[in-house]
Amino acid sequence: MMTFYKENEIIDDNKAFLFSNDFNLSLDATILGFGYTKSSPHQSFGPALRNAYFIYFVTKGKGTVVKGDKKFELDAKEGFLITEKERVYYCADPNDPWEYWWIGWRGAKIEEFLRRTSLWNNPVFRYDPKSELFKQIQLLSTIKPIKNNDLRLNALMYSIFYQMTVSFPPHKEPSISPIHYVDQILVLIHQNYDRKITVHEIASALALDRSYLHRIFKEKMGVSIKDYLLQVRMDNACKLLRFTNLSIGDVGRSVGYDDELYFSRLFRKKMNQAPTAYRQQFKASDSNAKTKSSKFK
Repeated sequence: MMTFYKENEIIDDNKAFLFSNDFNLSLDATILGFGYTKSSPHQSFGPALRNAYFIYFVTKGKGTVVKGDKKFELDAKEGFLITEKERVYYCADPNDPWEYWWIGWRGAKIEEFLRRTSLWNNPVFRYDPKSELFKQIQLLSTIKPIKNNDLRLNALMYSIFYQMTVSFPPHKEPSISPIHYVDQILVLIHQNYDRKITVHEIASALALDRSYLHRIFKEKMGVSIKDYLLQVRMDNACKLLRFTNLSIGDVGRSVGYDDELYFSRLFRKKMNQAPTAYRQQFKASDSNAKTKSSKFK
């Protein structure tokens, strides 16, 4: 299916680009259309709603944008974002009408992508014509409507969103609560206790300082990361000793210890008995329970 979203009142000498990119097959995000508009004097849109997301990069001339009760005068190297269902009016200057590149998007995740930039709260902006973002926007014009180029188009679309986060980063990084990091630490431990994971690896995976990680974990859990990891390993070792016939060495390797003697020493220190004694204790207990049960049959 050929999808084409025509920018309002494009005149004959403007560039507009078509491409195969079926919206129904790409519900998260899709480019509806893009082009380069050379406006005539007073050429305008609205006031009306847009049924998609649009972004404009003015390259020449001047124009006016009205969003809500705010009015903006724009010229070259400036741009503006229009969000879905937003009431907007924009008009080319009567004496020096603007020219601009534009892109139209639609999809369930477009708002999420845009919220990762400062444009969501500051939809009128200045841009650098030499930036990688602007180069990639112009690169859209090289994509022709031939077989499989929808894949290239979608790849470029996501690259453009990434470059938008680089060119227009949020003014303030969203704050992440310590409990969020603690939850991530717990997930990492329970998913990786069976290998040689260390506190240093966990800190690196979360891109956090090791001492900060240690402090917030101990505040929330009451024990250090190292001690919690040891407890998880020993708990799982106990289950393997009780419910499987794995050798002591295999049990140790199954919970992250390649050295059987080292595992046995840690187990003895934590559980106050050797792994073999622990296994025999529960085998004897289970055997006695079966004997008592059989007497009542």
